[in-house]
Amino acid sequence: MRATAPSVLLCVPATLLLASLAGAQTITFSPLGFSGGPSESYAWGISTDGSTIVGESPSPASGSQPEAYKLVNGTRVLLGFLNQSNRSSVANAVNASGTVAVGFSRYNNTGVFFEAFRDAGAGPISLGDLAGDPRISNALAVNADGSVVVGYGTAISGADGRRAFRHTAAGGMVSLGQLPGHAGASEARGVSGDGSIVVGLSTVGASSTTALAFRWTAATGMVSLGDLAGGATYSEAMAISQDGSTIVGNSVSEEGGAAFRWTAATGMVSIGDLPGGDAQASAQAVSADGSIIVGNGSSASSGFDGEAFIWDAANNMRSIKDVALAGGAAVGLWQLNSATGVTVVGSEIRIVGNGVNPDGLGEAWMLTIGSGGSTCHPDFNGDGILDPDDLADYITAFFSVPPAAAADYNGDSIIDPDDLADYITAFFVGC
Repeated sequence: MRATAPSVLLCVPATLLLASLAGAQTITFSPLGFSGGPSESYAWGISTDGSTIVGESPSPASGSQPEAYKLVNGTRVLLGFLNQSNRSSVANAVNASGTVAVGFSRYNNTGVFFEAFRDAGAGPISLGDLAGDPRISNALAVNADGSVVVGYGTAISGADGRRAFRHTAAGGMVSLGQLPGHAGASEARGVSGDGSIVVGLSTVGASSTTALAFRWTAATGMVSLGDLAGGATYSEAMAISQDGSTIVGNSVSEEGGAAFRWTAATGMVSIGDLPGGDAQASAQAVSADGSIIVGNGSSASSGFDGEAFIWDAANNMRSIKDVALAGGAAVGLWQLNSATGVTVVGSEIRIVGNGVNPDGLGEAWMLTIGSGGSTCHPDFNGDGILDPDDLADYITAFFSVPPAAAADYNGDSIIDPDDLADYITAFFVGC
């Protein structure tokens, strides 16, 4: 942290010091560690109840290959493999209560072919594949009670043979086809809590660079969600809220790549990218009620690796690292490249994602924002009330010698008069 000498004196009108607004937040950053093999880990989802995180990390059994894991209330559980002679597996998603994980694992003795699996606690069970060859399938999402799994399989041979599927115990793996009039591949990326709505993308013709997001129900089949205006013909739906109201993903606008939010009332609406970036944002996950979206974008400082973001209607898109720093979380020299899961549990928002730790190793992480997931950053002392004590505490932190790390209010790693000005502005705006 580089500090510069403060040189600003601000006079605060006394009447404005009487504001008192609820909405404190306590922000905690937690590295998620490794599974005992080479030091690398990824988190791909979190259960709605917040109990379980799923992902992949090399283990002693898998060697340099990944093994699917669950973190259940902080305890690591390795899920194993479909084939003990070719050990590699990844958990992509988990149901609402954390009891069912889905993903993919290699199934043959050699090679890289893989099949979708469902694990309800007794190890991964293959879901098979569609009728094509070679057998390649992947489970990417699961509904709230774990009974409906969606992803993609191989329906016919060839580059365009991939098809979105919906799997149930009664019906097995069923292809959802393609968008009407399209001759390309399709993938299912998300499913609503009751399993009735599936979202994903369907390519237009043979080119995988031209695709449209879809929404599927048994009554309508695949229906295109369109794309953002002004850019190339491309959109993909990455996730749907548990209540089925909100679909998120990415598309291309006249400014470049942008994350989007779709509802029946608004259609597809861009939520943009982080400031100063190269317009490469993608929404990866959404809370159960659709109010909070997370993903990865690009910023002036993120470079090719990207930067994790959080979006809500009141605050728009913000860097998760900036939010963490503003809340005093111990993020340090971490790069937070992408956010892949989000849930609201009681008074907390819990976000999981992937990044690079201070040792230069890829590692999964979790950020917890307390007190109802409040985004009231000016509540500096975190007591749930925005009042003159917060202003006094911030000024004390700012003018300490050296300044306290939490005084870097704008998260630019420099404590200077801009931080003081930004805090005072936020304090008087309120929450």
